[in-house]
Amino acid sequence: PEGASVEKHNYLMQTWAAEKGAGKSVFFAVLPREDKKWILNRVDKSTYPAHWKGTVPSEKDTGKTHFFAGLAEDVKTDLLNQWKAERARSSSDFDHLRKYHGYDQEVTLEPVAAKLAELLGKKVAFARDCL
Repeated sequence: PEGASVEKHNYLMQTWAAEKGAGKSVFFAVLPREDKKWILNRVDKSTYPAHWKGTVPSEKDTGKTHFFAGLAEDVKTDLLNQWKAERARSSSDFDHLRKYHGYDQEVTLEPVAAKLAELLGKKVAFARDCL
């Protein structure tokens, strides 16, 4: 890292150390802009960091991570849990697994397991429930 990125790296590492490795602010720092916006839109004004004057940083503003780092630990935990739950509900990750209806015998690695067992002279387990 060079210049400003060194400063940002040092800031994130200090924050991580202050959070005793819990890393909530560092985790927040690497989230995409849309996710940061989603999380910050759920911050209750009564939980703003004591040092913060004004409103929650908007999409174009800087300071989102600094703002988040100043929140109480329980508030950070709650916000990240809300984000994770929403992401799980709306996630299309692994859609192909939801559509999975078994496998084709001719494309499994079962023959490889059998040949390996033969070569090793030992039993080789084959998991039929893995993709």
